[in-house]
Amino acid sequence: MTRGLGARSDRRFAALLAGTVGSRLGTAMSEIALAWLVMQLTGSTLAMGTVAAAADVPAILLLIVGGVLADQGSRTRLLTRVSSAQALMAGVLALLVTVHRINFGGLVALTALAGGLSALYGPTLSALKAWVMPKDRYEAAVGLWEGAGQTASLVGPVLGGLVVATAGVAAAFWMDALSFMLPAGAGLVLSRPSAPPAPTPGAGSRTPLRERLTAGVGFLRTEPGMFSMILLFGVTNGLNDVLAILAPFRIRDELHLSAAVFGVVMAAMGGGAVLGALAWARWGAHVRWRARWICAGLSAFGLAIAGLALVTSPLLLAATATLAGAGFITAEVLSQALWIRIVPDAVRGRVIAVASTIAMAANPVGYVLAGVMGATIGVVPGLLAGGAAIVAVTAAAYAFTPLSGLNFRGDSEVRIQSVDG
Repeated sequence: MTRGLGARSDRRFAALLAGTVGSRLGTAMSEIALAWLVMQLTGSTLAMGTVAAAADVPAILLLIVGGVLADQGSRTRLLTRVSSAQALMAGVLALLVTVHRINFGGLVALTALAGGLSALYGPTLSALKAWVMPKDRYEAAVGLWEGAGQTASLVGPVLGGLVVATAGVAAAFWMDALSFMLPAGAGLVLSRPSAPPAPTPGAGSRTPLRERLTAGVGFLRTEPGMFSMILLFGVTNGLNDVLAILAPFRIRDELHLSAAVFGVVMAAMGGGAVLGALAWARWGAHVRWRARWICAGLSAFGLAIAGLALVTSPLLLAATATLAGAGFITAEVLSQALWIRIVPDAVRGRVIAVASTIAMAANPVGYVLAGVMGATIGVVPGLLAGGAAIVAVTAAAYAFTPLSGLNFRGDSEVRIQSVDG
């Protein structure tokens, strides 16, 4: 995929990808451990939703700040510093669990701090990712990137489940802490011998703060199709929270399966995502009906969530999760390729921050609502309702919003400007 870019471009792509994959592997392991820790501490679906919401609220509040920082300073330096702070935060949680000093309140607080750091990490990583990718083959690049990242999502839950089942939740948290040092190292590799160019004057600190904060919103006003897609992702993100909150209880309490089985089921979702990502890496450049495929992927994701409420055997659970992963990654790869093509680099961090803020806005409510549904109407009805709602909302968005206008956005609309340092 990177053939013809030169050795330096290959090293940049490989360094950032390796750091990202390593971090995602640790995060996937810690997600299994976190779910099991919450169930050990509380046994409550509402508590599970509260912990998940605690991570998203500070992330939503700080994403705009993260976007501004990503567009005005050294992105490589910021990546290293934020990743190092994330490693420290994960290490604190691991230590408290190891010495049996963690309680529910402390877990919520640490999760919230980690969420705030992720708001600084996300826009920076996305902007750097666009810099290291080839400018003429974005679907292939994004497909390869997501395929590697989803491989971590495939392996991570299995490892996390095995580690939790054999060594306890603390061991998984320690591995997560170590994994954050990989993107920190990638930032150092990218910063020399040839760092990205210096920031453009319009994105720098001389621009009034208000203009820097609102630049992302201003750009999205010119792209109603992209804005419609962001709103769709926001609503469906809130609805699919039933998967994260209710699936662990479905597997452990209703089907009486182990943490290792839960890890395998979540890994199957990663496997579906890997297969989908590799398929789009191969054929994505030939797609014209982009919006249609994005909506088809989201609909398949919703159907799979509902399916998890109906099947009972580990094999069928894994098969359903595979469909969920393939549907999710279809929407992810095609939407990311559109972003890289359409959004100018000078405002990329801020546009991504605005988009992420909107897309994540429904998550805290969705997490709590999923917890309430699990406690009131039950786990199975909650999964069915969430999955069906995703399908209905996606169909309505395609039929009644400017989203369908993204169907034919192609290579001719690439807008590349100089990359900030």
